[in-house]
Amino acid sequence: MLVAPSMPAPETSAAPQPDWLPRPQLLALLDKAGHYKLTSLQAPAGSGKTTLLSQWHRQNQERHPMAWLKLEPAHNDPVRFFSDLIAAIRLVHPGFDAYYLNQLADDVEFSVDAISESLRQGFAELPAELFVLLDDYQFIAAPAIHRTL
Repeated sequence: MLVAPSMPAPETSAAPQPDWLPRPQLLALLDKAGHYKLTSLQAPAGSGKTTLLSQWHRQNQERHPMAWLKLEPAHNDPVRFFSDLIAAIRLVHPGFDAYYLNQLADDVEFSVDAISESLRQGFAELPAELFVLLDDYQFIAAPAIHRTL
């Protein structure tokens, strides 16, 4: 059984918050993320990474479906990480299927190879491109999660 992600996408109203600093150059760089399999946004704590991603999400949610998962130290457990990841994806694509992930709650032994293949197949069957935003990835130290991603 999958649990709800720890954080759905941020508030998605089109109106920017009054305290947001406009950053059109950074938003333009994020717009190029679709050209790559992985884009990493790195900056010191408190520099506004989550706010920037929220702005980008607000501007692009109609053009680019986005699954958002706010990570925390407890997500170092691969079962929790991948269960929450699949739940976040299903908020955007309810039919997303990753068969192996459905069995994690049934105490199936975690396998990097099996989960990688299951995710690959699930993503391949999506009807459209999907951006997956993993906020606060610095909390993740589990080698199995790094290898799988």
